[in-house]
Amino acid sequence: MSMFSRHLACLLGSAVLILAPGLQAQPLFDPDADESVRVHHQLMHAEAEASCKSGDRLGFVDAMLRSNEVLALFSQNEVRYVVYDGQDKVVQTLWVESLNYAEPPSLFPLTMLDFSRVATSDAARTEQPVDVILDVVDMADGGFSVNWTMVEYAGGDMDDPQRLDGTPYATGGRPDGELVFVAGDRCWRLAADYRRLQK
Repeated sequence: MSMFSRHLACLLGSAVLILAPGLQAQPLFDPDADESVRVHHQLMHAEAEASCKSGDRLGFVDAMLRSNEVLALFSQNEVRYVVYDGQDKVVQTLWVESLNYAEPPSLFPLTMLDFSRVATSDAARTEQPVDVILDVVDMADGGFSVNWTMVEYAGGDMDDPQRLDGTPYATGGRPDGELVFVAGDRCWRLAADYRRLQK
């Protein structure tokens, strides 16, 4: 069990389903959005729903990376947001309403740039895009967690990812953050966002 997952017991209360029929047709954050933006969010919503039905956890997370609307709709009513320092000491704990968590610029630590998963500038503490590798860990209750680690590729070699401190990346190593998803009635729900402060 990771240092983050020990907090999971705090999260297993009632999952709030805030998705209502037709809600995806009304932009949550930009009511004046043009048709292309509306269609984009609808497509990402459909992708998230399809990923739920097929059990595609990374496809589900990718839909969240591409759409703040999907992020809000597939989160619990409140998201637990915890920041650790380099010694795994908690320096900040908040319960953030899902709409506030997802509202641009969101607190969500990851986004999609072209077709690459990257850390947001807030999470990476840099204005330059930083690639991330995601490691999905299934949980016995039907939920899952996503450990994310920021990496660089030495000499552009995609087979040689290195952590930002220069050490080789290894699956199962110490991540820079963890996103916890709990099982809901129809799909997973983002329940918690744990991360370490970056220097």
